[in-house]
Amino acid sequence: MRIRAIYSVCILVFLFDCVYTPINAREPSPLPRRATALTTETKQLPPSVKIPEKPKVLLELAVFKIELKTHYPFGADWNKISLEKYLGKPLHGEFVPSMKDENLLIVDSLLITDLEKIKSYLSAFGKTTLLYRQNWSQELREQVTREIESSHPYITLFEESGNQGKTFKTYAQSSVKLGMTITITIEGLQISGDQPSVDATFEINLKDAYKTKDGLIGKSFLITADSTTIPLSYTLIQTNLFKKEDIKNEYVFLLTPRKVK
Repeated sequence: MRIRAIYSVCILVFLFDCVYTPINAREPSPLPRRATALTTETKQLPPSVKIPEKPKVLLELAVFKIELKTHYPFGADWNKISLEKYLGKPLHGEFVPSMKDENLLIVDSLLITDLEKIKSYLSAFGKTTLLYRQNWSQELREQVTREIESSHPYITLFEESGNQGKTFKTYAQSSVKLGMTITITIEGLQISGDQPSVDATFEINLKDAYKTKDGLIGKSFLITADSTTIPLSYTLIQTNLFKKEDIKNEYVFLLTPRKVK
């Protein structure tokens, strides 16, 4: 009986020691709290990949006026062979052959690195004048409006008869306000892949002048609007033909996204 009592006491001591002896374990760590706002996971990119916080597009706009020769009543032709002489062979851009002649092209855009070369090409169709050229940069989704305005004098000569049958010349001088307003919005950028591009919406309002067959001043107004995708470094080409009496003027608009920074 005494041995059994001693055995029972040993069992109780062992159980008591198990309950109150601390267990060696790692310190507890708090559970992560649920965020009150949405978070974005950012992955580390290679050092060679740089993404601008606010990408900007460097744009260039040039406008030419062609006083067309009489045998070009429908405006300047885009001849593949002639263009290759000025811009290099093969041509780069977006164009398709014309149905009436495989050497004539219907052009949306061309790779033009020198405006003087395209001016030389257009000069074959008539006297070509650079009306406007400007560079600027703008951010994605930013709308930019640029204006140019000038006042040009015009002199009109008259022949009048005087006494004793003599004739003499008189003149009248006046001026007319000319200019252009262009509004461009960069809608989107595609800066990866083989051919980066720019999505742009633009509107052009042009005011020009010409002399009528009576020697007076006439005004020409052109409004063009478009929304399109332009490959980076390529020149979007738009033409507008103005006809009035014996006047045939063609306006060539060249819009180029040069680079993204």
